[in-house]
Amino acid sequence: MREVNTRLRNNALGSKVISGMTETLRESARQLTVMLLIPDILARLAIAEYLRACGYRVLEGIRSDEVFTVLEAKTQVHIILAETRLTGELDGLTLARKVREVYPDIEVYVLAGVPNIAEKATQLCEKGCRHISHA
Repeated sequence: MREVNTRLRNNALGSKVISGMTETLRESARQLTVMLLIPDILARLAIAEYLRACGYRVLEGIRSDEVFTVLEAKTQVHIILAETRLTGELDGLTLARKVREVYPDIEVYVLAGVPNIAEKATQLCEKGCRHISHA
């Protein structure tokens, strides 16, 4: 957990988030929803809070089947960040394949380990919504 917080604080954007997020980045991420699937609750809370500070709407989960429950309820999700090892019927890689088959517009990132997910969250915050072509 300390490693995740340190990684988020030590990058250039992380220090901006902690000392006060700029309105430009908040605006760029507005309306985008990230579904975050990390079994470790402390790591998930830290990364979710970081993404919220960047202006993303964040849905949190620990089980792979939660993704399909959310998507079948017609909840708009733009990005899924998942750890490779998840509880539920599917591992992260199988989950990504199935999501891409049914929902090809959703960006899915499956990463091994919380530090890699924290790094991807940093990249998402740096890019804002410029990397998303959804209207």
